[in-house]
Order: sequence, then structure tokens, then C-alpha cells
Amino acid sequence: AIYDLTCPEETYLNEIARVKREIDRLEILQKGGRGAIGMQASMASAVAAAGGTQRAIQEATAFTKHHALELERLKHTEDMLRSDMKRQKDHSGHVMKRLEAEKSDFLANLACKAPDTSRVFFTTCIYPRSLLSPEDAVYCARFIMLLHSMETPGFCTLQLIDVIVNAVVGALYSITENEAGCLGIFLNEIWSVVAEWRYDQNAYETQVAGKPGAIWSNETGKGFASDVSDSPSSMDHAAFIRLYSTWHAGLGVAFTGCLQSTEYMHTRTALIVLSTVVNCFPTKSTLGEKLLKVLAPLQDSNPMQDIKAMAQGYTSKIIKARDTGTWKEENKKATKAREDKEKKLQEDRKKNAEKLLQEMAKDMAESTKQLGDSSHERKPNDRRDDRKDDRRGQPARFTPPPQKGSSGVDAGSQPRGERGTSRGNDHRGSRDQRQHERGDRRDEARESERASDPADRWERTGPDGGRGKRVRSPGASDRGRGGERDRDRGDSKRVRRDGSPSRRNVRRTSRR
Repeated sequence: AIYDLTCPEETYLNEIARVKREIDRLEILQKGGRGAIGMQASMASAVAAAGGTQRAIQEATAFTKHHALELERLKHTEDMLRSDMKRQKDHSGHVMKRLEAEKSDFLANLACKAPDTSRVFFTTCIYPRSLLSPEDAVYCARFIMLLHSMETPGFCTLQLIDVIVNAVVGALYSITENEAGCLGIFLNEIWSVVAEWRYDQNAYETQVAGKPGAIWSNETGKGFASDVSDSPSSMDHAAFIRLYSTWHAGLGVAFTGCLQSTEYMHTRTALIVLSTVVNCFPTKSTLGEKLLKVLAPLQDSNPMQDIKAMAQGYTSKIIKARDTGTWKEENKKATKAREDKEKKLQEDRKKNAEKLLQEMAKDMAESTKQLGDSSHERKPNDRRDDRKDDRRGQPARFTPPPQKGSSGVDAGSQPRGERGTSRGNDHRGSRDQRQHERGDRRDEARESERASDPADRWERTGPDGGRGKRVRSPGASDRGRGGERDRDRGDSKRVRRDGSPSRRNVRRTSRR
């Protein structure tokens, strides 16, 4: 497994440091003092910001039994991590010692010039396992680089990479979705190292040149780089650059063909692999621009929504990789042209945004002006006209308060014909004057009640029999405790126009 080859010491140390910080925090909280005051304040503010209650704040800032158990658990976790890291280092060290001791026997009977050594090794040992799971893909790539770093006799790393590139090109058209993900992880691990050798001559001279892995032979006449060298020899950096360009172009042709294919799985597997290796491939601007051009139809007029989403995602990733410097061999002229185009587009977007803001501000100003004009044209008391009648849903008709005529008689007590002329008068007094007039009308109504006939129990105010206030006659004290209460209704139904009592009064009289 992968843990047989290496120990993730950095991961162990990061986790141990995190646990140690938690232990220190709880120990400071347990001891108290000045150090705990600042910590309690920060913890209380964090709990309060999260919406915690007062009880939650108190529990978070006080060292409770739960904190004691947590402190004990963290100390145990730290001890377990340290012991596990030590055991893992010992195990991987033992495996490495054994590999170092037996490396000369791995390919003792084979030579790098053997025609099928790299192909057989990849076909029988690497390729089947690399497609099983992501962990197996990482293990296969790390194992290849381990054999190269150990300078295993007979292990030709560059020829094996040539076989890998050739296999990836053919596998894109015949693997499943899960296998494409594993193959992308495997290619990403291999190609990141190959790209480093290509663009860092010092790394190539240190890690590759003069070692068994740099031996190149073309006796088979197969593969992408059959024209690099005619005899087995150690490849220098200039020749490796030509070899890298051949591999890069071959992968580019395969990926472009899959993206342009009408077969669903070809496009999907290519997008999966490309999304995985986006941080190390492509490194040339010519292939990158070609991929972006091929991806455009997949994003615009594609009926398959999953392919469309994957194409959009990969486009954003490759643009980000381009801007962060993944495209090492970008043409300066093309770069400048692209930057100028992007700058122009950004300026156009800025101008459009400013224009839109100006139009919005203009519309708001016009709306404010229209509202202001309409409010000035309306009279102070005209707001009553806008109220709706709850019963009919129609605008209520505005009726001015009754005014007194020149003769001193209330306009509300005039005949209907005469009230029509007074209703047309637009003169309205102030609020205090209207209240004073209402008081005068109430006094006049009381005087008229006292002067009325005591034999009538109910009577209407107003000479025309219209709406008026019904008052109680002083001579009705012989019926009930206080008689009937006054009501503010329009027409009295207690006494009919012909003088006969209503049915309700007849029923009450018969009951009594």
C-alpha cells in the first residue's frame, strides 16, 4: 500500500499541533488567572456571536466536568498520534531498506534495450492496479518514481513514461467514468514530475541525467518518441525537451478528439481526466487556446446538461490555471493580445455599469418629480376622496360638514332643497370652528327635545324626517329601569309613519 512506501509525517505533525493547541487552551482555562481572562472573553464573544444563550456562554467560559473529559481525551489522542507516526516511520523505513537491498535483483536478467521491458512492466503491474481506486493510482505513480529515485538497474523511466502516454491516449476511448477518474489521478502524479523536469534544467540534471532512468532506446520503433535517438544513451535536457513536446502534442490530439467526438463517454472521460490534470497540463498556450476553442460549443449549444456543466467547470479551471502561470510556454505576443482584449472587455463592462446607474438615477429623479407635482396639486382635504368604501369597494363621496347660513339656522336642519345649495359651498372653517359649530348644534338639539311633546316616546330630529338622533322622552320612566338606550341609527323602526307601534314593541308589551 501507499503507507509501505512513505510516511505522511507532515500530516501527522499538523494534526498533533492542532490537538496540542486545544490542550493548551483547556489547561489555561483550568488554571485560571490572567491568561484565562482573555481566553474567556474571546470564548464568550464567539458563543454570543453564534447566538448562544447566557447559560451556553457560562458553560463555555467555565472549566466544567465536560472540559475535564475533553482534556483527557485530547491528551490520549496526542499520545496515539505520536506513537502511530513513530510506528509508521519505522515500517516505511524497514520497507525502504529492503527495497534498497533487493533492487539489483528486480530486473537483473533484463536490459533497458530489451524491446518490451517497459511495456510488459506497465501492462502487467501498473495499468491494471492504477484503475482500481484513487489510492491504488497514487501508489502506482509513487512506486514508479521510487524505482527511479533508487536508480534501479534496468529500469528505464523515460521509456516507461512514453508507454504511459501511449496507453492514456488509447484508454480515453475505452474506459469507464470511475476508471477515468483513477487514470487522471495517476497521470497527474506522473506529469507533474515530468513538467518539473522539462522547465527546470537543474532538477533534470540532478534527478534524471546520468541515471538508469535516462537511458533511451528506439529498437522497437514504437511510441510517440521514436525519432529522439537511434542508440541507447543517456538523454540530455535538450533532447528531453523535444521528447516532452512530442508527449504533450500526442495527449493534446487525443483530448481534442474526445471533446469533438459525438460519443457521450468519449467527451465525458476526456473532461474528467482534463479536470484532474488541469494544474500541470497543458503547459503550452497553443494547446490551451485550442482546448478553449473546442470547449465553446459544449457550453453553448449542448443538449446534454451534465456535459455542459462539466465543460463550464473545466473552462473556469483552465482559465484560472492559465492566469496563475501553468502555461509555461505562452507566446508573449499572444499573451499581450489576450490581456488587451480582456482589458477592453473589462472597460466595456465598467462603462455599461456606469450607464445603467445613470439611467436608474434619472428614472428615480423623474419619479420623485412626478410624485412631488401630484402632491402639490392636491388640496389639503382631498385625501379623504382617496379612501375606499369597505362595503362597495368604490371611492367614498366627500361631503363637507354642514355650515350655518346667514340667518343663523343650521344647514343640516334645512329642507332638502335648501341643503343642496349649502352643500355646494366650498367654504370650510378651521378645526376649532367646526368643533364649536358641532357643540352649538348639540345644544340646539337638546333644547328642541325639551320642547317636544312628552307623549311621544321616540322622535326624529330634523324637520324633513331624514337621518337624525333619536332621543328619549322624559315621560317614559314607567317602562323598565332606564328605558331604551339611545341609538345612532338613521331611521327609527320603533314608531311607524302611520303612528302604529312596531311589531317588536307589540311583543314586548304582550310579554309584560
